[in-house]
Amino acid sequence: MTIQPPRANPALHDFDVPTRDPGEYLAVLNTRRFEKLKRQIRYVWGNEDYYRQRFLEAGIDSPEAIRTLDDFRRLPAFLDKTRHRDSQDASLERYGHPLGLHLTTAPENEIHLAATSGTTGTPTFYVFSRKDLDITYKVLGRMFRAAGIRPGDTTFHAFGLSLWLAGITYVQALEAYGARPVA
Repeated sequence: MTIQPPRANPALHDFDVPTRDPGEYLAVLNTRRFEKLKRQIRYVWGNEDYYRQRFLEAGIDSPEAIRTLDDFRRLPAFLDKTRHRDSQDASLERYGHPLGLHLTTAPENEIHLAATSGTTGTPTFYVFSRKDLDITYKVLGRMFRAAGIRPGDTTFHAFGLSLWLAGITYVQALEAYGARPVA
C-alpha cells in the first residue's frame, strides 16, 4: 500500500489575499472580517427578543452605529452562562421551547442540537441551522488540520457520544472533514 502525503484542503483556507506582506495581508483580512461582521450585526439586530435588547443596553441604537472593529471590540459580552440560562427559561415561558430567546432563526429551521450535561444546574442548549453546522464543520476542520489530522486519517474519539457539543457534533465534523472517527 502506498501512503499519499497529506494534501491541503483549499476550502479550509480560501482567503484569496493578493499579497503575503504581513501588514497588507492582515489589513485585507480585517476589512473582510469587518464586512462579514457588519452583515452579522444587521442580521442579529432582527432578533428583538434578545440581541437588539443587548445592543440597546450597550448604547448602540442601530447596526450602523458600529463603524469599526474597535467599536465592536468595546461591546460587552452579550451571552454568558447566566444570560444563556435566563434566555432559555424566558423562551420556555414565552414560546414553549427551552432553546433560548437568543436564537436567530425559528426552531423549526434548526437541524442539530447539542447541550451541556447540566451538572451545575440546567443544561444549556446549542442549536444549529444547516448554515451554522456547515460553518462549525469548517472551523473544526481547521482545528483538526492544525492538530495534524488529515482527510483519510482514522481518529479515535474518546469523548462520550451524547448531545454534548464535543460528542456527536465532533464526530460529525470529523466525518465532514474526511476523517474516519472511531467512537
